Amino acid sequence: MKLNLTVFVSFIGLTAFSQGIQLNSYSLDFKKNQVTSRFCKEVIMRPDGSADSVYISQGEFDSNGQLARHTSFFAGKRKLYEQRFEYAQGKWPTKSFVSHAFNQWEEVEIQHLFDDKGQLIARICPVEIRNFWSKEEYFYDENGRMTKCIRYRNIDGAYDSQEVEEYSSTIHSGENTPTYIHDHRGLLINQQLHGSNGNSKSFLLFEYK
Repeated sequence: MKLNLTVFVSFIGLTAFSQGIQLNSYSLDFKKNQVTSRFCKEVIMRPDGSADSVYISQGEFDSNGQLARHTSFFAGKRKLYEQRFEYAQGKWPTKSFVSHAFNQWEEVEIQHLFDDKGQLIARICPVEIRNFWSKEEYFYDENGRMTKCIRYRNIDGAYDSQEVEEYSSTIHSGENTPTYIHDHRGLLINQQLHGSNGNSKSFLLFEYK
């Protein structure tokens, strides 16, 4: 079994490779394998063949395999911000909160917007926080799978698109590829990232507990 995810990032500095609540697409796999947390580390290749590595994020999961807490890191594995999530029923959270280093770690409740099908279509941060998005917008396919997330900053009263993550509509698609490598449980452990020229520029390593 393969967890196939394709990410296109246009503004790395905002929330690099955060993935966030889209991880709930894998909740059944996390529950089955009793996954409680997942670390994401990026390994960046230099032209001379050496590499730098940095921890990007950690997801923590509840007993249902749903994302309960998501932490983003910056240099030295220091916390940049932390989100926590609450659920009533269904795959997507009904409430979420953010605590951020550039907001003195004051917890802020994020506003949730739902469509008439009960799908989460957007989250809006009601206060301006440096190095954090103002709005996340979500898109789904006909089967209710999240296919895309767009993150915006509020610039002079208007939302400006800063980062786009697109996800494969085929969440479970079978075998490994040169881009995606999975362990014996079917959990993603290595993902290649490519630059605008199509060449591999770095890769992500995922560690599970």
